[in-house]
Amino acid sequence: MDPPFAARPVTACHLNRAESLIHGENPGGAPRNLVSFLLNPRAYPSGGTGQEAKVIDWTRAAELRDEIGADVFPEVLTMFLGDTEEAIGRMMQQGASEHALHDIKGSAMTVGFAELAGLCQQGESDAARGQAHAVDVTALDRSFCAARAYFLQEMAARLQVAMPGS
Repeated sequence: MDPPFAARPVTACHLNRAESLIHGENPGGAPRNLVSFLLNPRAYPSGGTGQEAKVIDWTRAAELRDEIGADVFPEVLTMFLGDTEEAIGRMMQQGASEHALHDIKGSAMTVGFAELAGLCQQGESDAARGQAHAVDVTALDRSFCAARAYFLQEMAARLQVAMPGS
């Protein structure tokens, strides 16, 4: 775990979750504790955007669950979510890179985060043409936040898989 006061990039996901906690909402059953959230933001899922239909490829997610097993799926998803949040945070600080976009794209496609994969594909193409500065990392972050929230909300019903502690 990071030291409690280490500098970390703040993404739209963090701000949305903090706002929910400030307003007394309880996203994902998380404790209503803003200080805990600020020290460990990944422990709190964020809310959706209402545009979930195009965000997730549930067929691909089910294929992955079948390929690796329902017992392993939550672990793989947890790694994907953490790695992707960290990668987007780094890009928000340092700018987009073709390599980072390629990595996120591949992982997102594997898990079924379709909109995020598409945005990364476009960004990767832009970066390959020397236009990495044109990549809208904030849009990647928004897409990731929405996809994560919707995926976690619907995962049990659609995939018959639950995250540990759910």
